[in-house]
Amino acid sequence: MTKRAAGKFKVVPNQYYPTPGKAIDPLIMFLQEMGVKTFVEPCYGKGHIVDYLESQGFKCVRKGDIEEGEDARDWKQADFVGADVCITNTPWSNDLMQEIMWAQTQHVPGWFLINSDWIFTKQSAKIMWERCTDIVPIGRVKWFDNKVGFDNCTWVRMTAFKQPDQFIEFWPFPVKS
Repeated sequence: MTKRAAGKFKVVPNQYYPTPGKAIDPLIMFLQEMGVKTFVEPCYGKGHIVDYLESQGFKCVRKGDIEEGEDARDWKQADFVGADVCITNTPWSNDLMQEIMWAQTQHVPGWFLINSDWIFTKQSAKIMWERCTDIVPIGRVKWFDNKVGFDNCTWVRMTAFKQPDQFIEFWPFPVKS
């Protein structure tokens, strides 16, 4: 889950770590601005993202999880049932995360919560260039009952429909004064 706490926490099967609402808050205004009303959640876990977004007026039209036998990499167009976007916090093992990003964004734009450092690695170069349209940095996320935050995180928006000359929009999170 984090490079800064190797060995400090028990690794949870399928890297299930509930996404705190404070990590989702910065995304909400972008979803509203883009007219998003419906979404899918392919790495559902116990539903923290779905519950939080639905409490904010968004509607989840489909959810799935590997624990329920649904692999996010195998979804087909019909699985998206007209959703505006995919919103998820994938497992953070880089290969799996990237496979899910490629698969999901083939059908709808997707918002993915990731470790910010990953954006600046060689392994991210191809998908960032070909699919990333927006970056919303959110700072350190406190996991484990809001007690520990080791990594800076960001939401990235990706789509297979990115134009070749389209630059990535970098959206600083608004600071409240």
